[in-house]
Amino acid sequence: MSYGPGASYYTWLDYLPNLDLYYIEYDAACAQKWAANTTDATIFAGDQADTAFLQDFMQKAGTDFDVIIDDGGHQMQQQITSLQWLWRAVKPGGLYFCEDLQTSYWADYGGDPTNSGMKSTMMGMVKELVDDLNVGPGGHARKHEISGDMRFIDYMSTMECGKEVAKQFAFADGYRNLNHGSFGTYPIPIRTTLRRFQDEAEAKPDHYIRYANPVYLDAARSAIATHLHAPTPTCVFVPNATTGMNTVLRSLVFHPKDTIIYFATIYGACEKTISYIQETTPAQSHKITYTYPISDAKLCSLFETAVADVKAQGLNPKLAIYDTIVSMPGVRMPFEKLTALCKKHGILSCIDGAHGVGHIPLNLSRLDPDFFFSNCHKWLHVPRGCAVFYTPERNQHLIRSTLPTSWGFVPKSGEVAVSPLPVPEGKSAFVALFEYMATVDNSAYLCVPAALAWREKVTWGDLSGEEAVMGYGAWVVREGAKLVAEVLGTEVMENEDGTLGKCQLANVRLPLEFGELAGGDVAKAGRIAQWMFKVQGEEYGVVTPMLVYAEAWWVRLSGQIYLTLEDFEVAAKGLKEICERAKAGEWER
Repeated sequence: MSYGPGASYYTWLDYLPNLDLYYIEYDAACAQKWAANTTDATIFAGDQADTAFLQDFMQKAGTDFDVIIDDGGHQMQQQITSLQWLWRAVKPGGLYFCEDLQTSYWADYGGDPTNSGMKSTMMGMVKELVDDLNVGPGGHARKHEISGDMRFIDYMSTMECGKEVAKQFAFADGYRNLNHGSFGTYPIPIRTTLRRFQDEAEAKPDHYIRYANPVYLDAARSAIATHLHAPTPTCVFVPNATTGMNTVLRSLVFHPKDTIIYFATIYGACEKTISYIQETTPAQSHKITYTYPISDAKLCSLFETAVADVKAQGLNPKLAIYDTIVSMPGVRMPFEKLTALCKKHGILSCIDGAHGVGHIPLNLSRLDPDFFFSNCHKWLHVPRGCAVFYTPERNQHLIRSTLPTSWGFVPKSGEVAVSPLPVPEGKSAFVALFEYMATVDNSAYLCVPAALAWREKVTWGDLSGEEAVMGYGAWVVREGAKLVAEVLGTEVMENEDGTLGKCQLANVRLPLEFGELAGGDVAKAGRIAQWMFKVQGEEYGVVTPMLVYAEAWWVRLSGQIYLTLEDFEVAAKGLKEICERAKAGEWER
């Protein structure tokens, strides 16, 4: 506005000497003069009503602001356009201030003194936003497409875990999903968010892919990084945890005698990836065998024994792979202790957190693994497929390519083909590498801020937000598993320390004799498990995966905020009937 720095400039520096301060100035000459006479501030020249300028500003300044203050020209187009675009640059929990809203009633500023045309003013928009925030499920269509909490939350009222939260999901009538752990699902408001991004992409494909999408992606990376207590530059997105595993294993350079140490309960696709790496590189592998239930101390002892055995053979234990929570059976691993042991022995730690983010509290800055990836679409209520891939800055040079290799790859020769997309400015090579990985629909990634905001509205008694989501999920599956075991006359899998079940998964043994029913044939036992799973879903409307483990059949149960103990009661009765049918040989018919 040609005013130059105000008193607030000095106030910000006095109270927050370490802050990053950015200003937008309309007059370029004033901005240039101001920049020459100030320090500790980055100044941009442009019109806050110009969407192209605002997009450029966010590309350069980032989308991780704690506070944005609009004390600009106060014209309606300026205030409205700034809110529509700059709101998406505010981090979750940040603040957006707009001063001088009284100009909505001043004709000279494009306002409406009579209130007859309020919908075209800033105050009119604010009033409609309030309506949108309180619409509730099944209400009127929302009027505004702005990012952040306003764009993403269909209504602001809280939701109690159980039947009230269940109304937010799109399950078919009578369908009881006790298998959230396999593929996850997401609430209807997040589906709305997903489709808005997809609609925006189809409205202006080139503009969206080249300019808007990177801004949205940065906001999503910032949100997930904050949730995981990690620096934003360490977090990018991949489609799923399996892709994360492949990205690590196919990026590392293996030399003769390099050995990958992993555990017997590794996810099957990841073990196959290790086999592929052994076929195509000099890498070797060492598998730690054991049977659950096992204590955390014993598992850690087996790991140290494995390290010693590998070294005794003259080999180099280069990488250790382990889970936060094992997929089958669903048990928590002592991943924190294993990470510490990797540091102790100088081994790279690679954590498969497929069941991690949104499931258990995670602090990656404190944990400090060498590589970590986790599905957001399983337990964070984000659409499929979306996973966060974390690599601390010390290891980012090891990840040279995405899957597939795309425009972000930088050959060692230094020869770089000119990308048809805008070159990311102010971003590390690691972040730029993952920003564009071929032509795919990454709308699921962009829904992370929405999912996190939605989860904040979930309550369970006196708890709210993440504490309610994780606390209820762990409680309902623990109590539900006890109920199922009681009905079946069996037991819940647990170790002597009670640590396996400190998560939202539980395993209950089925009342079937392995030797009698399958004759010790593991393949036959697997066919029986598949038959039971299919019958349960088609005839009983319940989904719980069955697994054959340690010469027994087990059912894995998932806790979730949309479940109640009644769901576990129904599942238990159905499982008992299905087991009787299996004993009668019905699975062979």
